[in-house]
Amino acid sequence: MIVGAMMTTIFKILKIFKSFDIRKKLLFYSLLITLISVPVLYFFSQHIVYSLIIRENVDYEYRYLHISASYIETFFETIEGNIRQIYNNEAIRKSLTNSRLTDDFSNISITTNIITRELDSILFQQNYIDSVILLGINDFAYYYNWGSSGHYLGNNFNFSEFNDKGDILNNKEEGLPFYFQEKTLFTGTNKTEGKIYNLLNNRLVYLRKIRDQENTIKGAIIVSFYPDFISSLTASDPQKNLVLYDYKHELIWSNSNNHDKIALNNTGYKISSINNEQQLVVQEKLNPYGFNLIAYTPIKNILKELYNIKKYSITYSIICVLLVTISSYIFSKKIAEPFHKLTDKFSEELSLPNINYQDENINSSFYNRLSIKSKIIIYFFITIIIPNLIFISILFSTYYNIYRDEVKKLSTNNIKMVKENLDYNLQKIDEFTKRIAYSSQVQSFVNKNNKDNIPIDKFFSYIKMDKPDLLALSLYNTQGDNLYSSIYFNTFPVERVNKNFFAEMENSKGQLQFLKTNNNYYTDSLITFSRTIRSIQNHNFQEIIAYAVFYLKKDFFNLYSFSNLEDKSYFLISTQDGQIINRNDNGLLFKSDANILSLLKSEDTSLSYQGNKYLVSQETTDSHNFKLIGLVPYSQINNKLIPLSKINILFITSCFIILLGISSLISLSITRRLNTLENAMKRITKNNDLSIQVANQGNDEIAILTKQFNSMIKRINELIKENYQVKLHESKLMFLEKEAQLNALQQQINPHFLYNTLESIKWMAYTKGALEICDMTTALGNFFRGTISKDNKFITVKEELQHLNNYIYIQNLRYQDKFRVIIDVKEEVKKCKIPKLILQPIVENAIEHGLGELEEGGIISISGFIRNNIMHFTIKDNGIGIKAENLKKIRDNLQSEETEKSSDCGIGVKNVYKRLKLYFDSKGNLEIKSKEKQGTIVKFSMPVIFQEK
Repeated sequence: MIVGAMMTTIFKILKIFKSFDIRKKLLFYSLLITLISVPVLYFFSQHIVYSLIIRENVDYEYRYLHISASYIETFFETIEGNIRQIYNNEAIRKSLTNSRLTDDFSNISITTNIITRELDSILFQQNYIDSVILLGINDFAYYYNWGSSGHYLGNNFNFSEFNDKGDILNNKEEGLPFYFQEKTLFTGTNKTEGKIYNLLNNRLVYLRKIRDQENTIKGAIIVSFYPDFISSLTASDPQKNLVLYDYKHELIWSNSNNHDKIALNNTGYKISSINNEQQLVVQEKLNPYGFNLIAYTPIKNILKELYNIKKYSITYSIICVLLVTISSYIFSKKIAEPFHKLTDKFSEELSLPNINYQDENINSSFYNRLSIKSKIIIYFFITIIIPNLIFISILFSTYYNIYRDEVKKLSTNNIKMVKENLDYNLQKIDEFTKRIAYSSQVQSFVNKNNKDNIPIDKFFSYIKMDKPDLLALSLYNTQGDNLYSSIYFNTFPVERVNKNFFAEMENSKGQLQFLKTNNNYYTDSLITFSRTIRSIQNHNFQEIIAYAVFYLKKDFFNLYSFSNLEDKSYFLISTQDGQIINRNDNGLLFKSDANILSLLKSEDTSLSYQGNKYLVSQETTDSHNFKLIGLVPYSQINNKLIPLSKINILFITSCFIILLGISSLISLSITRRLNTLENAMKRITKNNDLSIQVANQGNDEIAILTKQFNSMIKRINELIKENYQVKLHESKLMFLEKEAQLNALQQQINPHFLYNTLESIKWMAYTKGALEICDMTTALGNFFRGTISKDNKFITVKEELQHLNNYIYIQNLRYQDKFRVIIDVKEEVKKCKIPKLILQPIVENAIEHGLGELEEGGIISISGFIRNNIMHFTIKDNGIGIKAENLKKIRDNLQSEETEKSSDCGIGVKNVYKRLKLYFDSKGNLEIKSKEKQGTIVKFSMPVIFQEK
């Protein structure tokens, strides 16, 4: 029903459109094309930029997730290393396999202290560990909470039963972290098992079973974490939502409290509806753990600037439509004006001038010499193509600027990402060094002034396993003398490390201090930090008892991971006074610290250096106030803009070609009728062909010209035909007059001879008693008397019937009464006049061709009546009828101008038809109907002619 209504509306619009004149049509075409092209151009161009911005943000999100994922993977690798140390620790393994351990409470206490001490050494850095649970085959269950002492969980624990029925130890993904969530509350009777479930519930769990050489399970190590630790491993962004799923697609962590479960795909990113809002979803897989880190950002935040352009686009669109309307109104009037004048002149004078198509007014202007088609194309070029190209150029220019700003913003965001990475690493270094400074091993070594380096060496080896970026550690007393150094040849006083060491440490206020190193005993580039060691005896943290100096690899800043993501982006870390700490440009950009210092003092966002221009971004770390400088070559930014520029050029070119094609088609549709009309005029002029009628549609000026042209040709043909028919009629009348004169002469010669001969035959028959011959000659005489009568060509129907009866009587004698004739003619008809001998030829045809082959029973019925001043006669027989193909020939013969000497219908019937047409034209008609073996019906009609007329 809706489709039907739409089609009806469309047909109504088309009907209205056809009634438009040329000016309205041109205006309509211009507005219609513009109203269609403007939104199409807008939405298509918006979609292109939308896709490019989304793609650029996807790349940025990939970088963001890749870095966050690398932090998480590094974290799990560290945990794996810690668990490996626990697994290989002989003291811990022995404690979990000693069969008599749980029989003696004192042994349990001693074992608990041993395990706690070992774990304190191994888990030197917290690494977000919540707890460590150790389960032994000797039914020993131990719980370690980082930062506090270990606990014995209880003596009612059965390892074998827990291993068999527990869904923790039966986890098939051993060695992979998983999120443990108890679906129902623990209802068992074993309190120790209940404690274990409660400690692990809603936590991220890392499981490793302890096995002997025969692969027999001897215990288990379970490490748990609060999932919120992930927030510290990912860059903070209030507009970004992060979600972490485990390999079972169970939610581990999210920085948003309200979100739908996100379905993953294999493409890496998608646009999906989350929380009833369109979001850009990007995922990064954490191998080999099977985790999926997902970031989703509201599309409205990404495309904020793109959405803001709508109001400008509406303004551009309105201006474009107004421009098209005004220009169309002006130029359509100029094009349509000659048509108005021509149609007005055509209406006044209906004539056909002698046109010379080769003539050309050489004095007319260039525009006037152009063809209508060229003028219309120019019209559309001015009113459609130019405004639309201006519109799309402005639109794409605006989109180009938005996309360029988006690329620059994302490039700038990279430096923020690096800054987040640096702050994270510096925070970890701060926690790491603080843990060393206040460890029992370091405190004991410094306080006792112990010369035995074995315990501290063992402690440092554990530290290096946990923090491979740490190359060396040196301890100095308050006078600056070296107490310990992991570099055996670096036993010099602290002033050899930094001349202003004590002054800088005094200003540090106990915080981690960055040192400007004077000497480097490693071949690798180093970064040096130091911090004070305060006494923890009696919980007094005021007394400085020593200083610690830490030597770290510069790689811990991880700058090259960012430069790999951005092919030509450079990052430099420097102090506030311009000293370069680390860089990833291999010294290509700046040869001295003075260049860096000048850049730091400048607030410019762009830099020209050695012929290249760079986008400059600066950030300051929260720790140590390091300056981070990011330089992105504008060539790299421009390379990202090249696809949009190419699309822009291609799109504008395509629009130009399409609009030009549409304009040409519309021009062709308008001028085609003019060309047709022009060709028709040429045919008339050159070939005198007046049979032309030009097809016409619509109601515009061209349609009016076409109608008037057709009317003119039709009128000329009518005049020619009327003149021809008058002359033809005159010639026929002259022929008939001559024929009448000839007949009159013949009738003057023949009558007396015919009458005298027939009268002699009649009396001879009578004298000899042959009465039938006598009657036959009497009837024949009467028939001839009627035929050669000198009266008018028209006689009464009554006289015609009398004449017909004489003919029928003669034929009955001939055919020995094989047929009979039934006449049913109304009295009012008998008084009217008809052409003489109009019935006899038809009856003769019925007898000769219809009843001739019958043995008996032939019937001919003749009827006549008047209806609407028309006399109708019907002659019907029950003879053998006429075959279909013969009937067609008879009908064709009636219409033919030629006279056939031999025909099934005879000369008489055609003579009747021709006389009816000659006397009465279209009002005289004759019709033959027949079927084989079903008889024949002949009907003819003519106007009523009363006797007195």
